[in-house]
Amino acid sequence: MQVPDGYVKVSPVLLQAEEPLKIDLFIHMPRNKKVVLFLKKGSILTTEKLLELMRTPSSQLLTTPEDSQEAVDHLAQTIAENLEKHDDIDEKTKETMAHILQALGNAGQGTQGVALTETKLLFDESAILVEKIIKLMSHSDEKIDFEQLLSQLKNENHLDTHHRHTSALATIFLLSFGEGNAKSVLEMAFSGMAHDLGLSELPEDEILLHTQGVETLALHSSDNSEYAMNNTQHIASSIRLLKEGVLKISETIFQIILQHHENYDGSGPAGISGSKIHPLARILRITDDLIALIGESATQVSTLDRALDILKTANIRSNEPCFYDPKLIAQIEKISRSAKETTV
Repeated sequence: MQVPDGYVKVSPVLLQAEEPLKIDLFIHMPRNKKVVLFLKKGSILTTEKLLELMRTPSSQLLTTPEDSQEAVDHLAQTIAENLEKHDDIDEKTKETMAHILQALGNAGQGTQGVALTETKLLFDESAILVEKIIKLMSHSDEKIDFEQLLSQLKNENHLDTHHRHTSALATIFLLSFGEGNAKSVLEMAFSGMAHDLGLSELPEDEILLHTQGVETLALHSSDNSEYAMNNTQHIASSIRLLKEGVLKISETIFQIILQHHENYDGSGPAGISGSKIHPLARILRITDDLIALIGESATQVSTLDRALDILKTANIRSNEPCFYDPKLIAQIEKISRSAKETTV
């Protein structure tokens, strides 16, 4: 079905709707009741609202932006409280984050432009949710520092968007895996928000090479020495800027940022390989490249699934993993694509 004038496609979802829903969406309901949602251009559909649409009876659907914002606030509060109470990520949080990944994995069923708009909308709303979770957590020193970091990254430029999306997706990965705790979630979010600060000292066209995925594609080619050197330089600059700032940064966060361009086969800047690379740095490594590939139209990549396919293909050389932890790729793929069999 064609996207109606004045709308963008949101996502095909399973919804047992018995009648057209009077909300700020155009809803197409074929006989099989697989509902296709089209969001009015310029409107905002939060991640949580999309999730509610996917699992809430039609009689109980959220109908206003205020309801959506309240749902996001409530979800962030619940997750933050659970993270503070338990040593490990609780099952409900793990399930909720998996739903968000599935929504991202199912985004982009239309044209490239529609798919990119839809995917970025979900990344934006995921970033809002993750930032709320982190700011609500009770670790006072880190909480203040994270808020200070956010306040310094509100220039709405390419690098700030890259930071916010990378931080959100990396944190959602960690939460959906259920392998972390409050401390590691905080470290993951902070590292994602600060990992490429060193790029801010470069000209805009060089920043775009990274945030638009051109650098990522080049690093997968045979002749990548120039880009590999740039990685080494911007990592050192990121660490220097953080140390020169007033923020209190833990040694673990420094370690994650230092290692976020290490390759699984040991061919990265410091030559660290496999399980010797910090687990959170391995997550940040692949997340950084996923977000870069979807960053703009330069790479012609508009969906999370397509970006993951590219990285998965590039990762195997001579039957061995090169850049990314293969178990991590499999884990991400399993979660983000688990809804494929039930959606169109």
